[in-house]
Amino acid sequence: MGASGLTSVSTCRFIRPLAVAGLMFPATCLAQSASVESASGSAWGRVVRATNDRPLRHARVELLIPSTGWASSTLTDGSGKFGFAGLSQATYQVTVTEPGYERLESTAEITRKTGPLVLRLRKMEAPATPINVSPMNDSVVSVQELRSPGKSQKAFDKGVKLLLKGDAAGSIAYFDRTIAKDPSYYRARAYYDKGLARFRLGHTPEAEQAFQKAIDLTGGGYAPADFLMGLILCQMQQFRQAEVVIQKGLEIDPGSALGKVFLGWTQFALNRPAEAERSAQQALFRKANLPEAYYLLAQIHHAQHNSPAVVADLQNYFRLDPNGLESGDAKALLATAVQGMRKSSLHNRASNSRGSRGWQDALLNGSNMPE
Repeated sequence: MGASGLTSVSTCRFIRPLAVAGLMFPATCLAQSASVESASGSAWGRVVRATNDRPLRHARVELLIPSTGWASSTLTDGSGKFGFAGLSQATYQVTVTEPGYERLESTAEITRKTGPLVLRLRKMEAPATPINVSPMNDSVVSVQELRSPGKSQKAFDKGVKLLLKGDAAGSIAYFDRTIAKDPSYYRARAYYDKGLARFRLGHTPEAEQAFQKAIDLTGGGYAPADFLMGLILCQMQQFRQAEVVIQKGLEIDPGSALGKVFLGWTQFALNRPAEAERSAQQALFRKANLPEAYYLLAQIHHAQHNSPAVVADLQNYFRLDPNGLESGDAKALLATAVQGMRKSSLHNRASNSRGSRGWQDALLNGSNMPE
């Protein structure tokens, strides 16, 4: 047992289920937004090819306020359209990335309603004679390939549907079909989702290989794969290396709230609770209704013997996700924290009124305890 109050094995047990739930579909992870008070601004637009203004589907658009570190990102739809709501009025750094295209960086002044923003990406130039095709070159996509996803897209979509339904084993064949037929966008995403399916089935070596392939195909530009590679390293109790990999993912996607939660867990396992707590708070700044961040805070405060904080954390957790994957452990932790609060107040029970202790007793007796 380390100073953090958790063994490394316990830490991996806690973060594995939230990884499977939170990164089930890449677009979900990439579309996390921060909760900004008094935010009434919005922005929308399209991402297109610079040569012919054709739309780019699933391009990643990120907004960042450099002065505060606030960030949010989303993916374009089939028409190349994107949108952000609930933005504070400020100057944003805009970054657009898409496999096979040059990275675009610009700035935009966001007021109440800003748009349409038209963001044009230039295609990377492939080598004239690609004798030895590297993973980076393999991600370069021709316009013709992007116009005709055909069977590859259908296989990819079918695999995603099966994965979302919980049929990890059934999804793998469709991702393999996508990988075999399509060297473009869907291939990298198919490797990632195949890795996620393998991960859910407990096939860690195969999952690691698939995530690494997704990272290679995107030139290291796919944050969800970095996050889950970090989790695999965590399972191997290589926490320092896991921290480095997760930090790399956060450099790609600084708006990822789940990435911050993963980072917090690794810091907690490394017995750095203050840094872990800061990462959890940063996750909540990015996404205020993230139950996993409150659960991490509860574990940190439990290790610090701060029972009132544990109770507050878990009340927020159950408010957001009463039947979450960690709910069983959370219920036991809540009961332990309430019991600790009661024991600490035994010395002045005689002078306390029933009303001053009533909320603690109610929690322990189950009137406010999640069933």
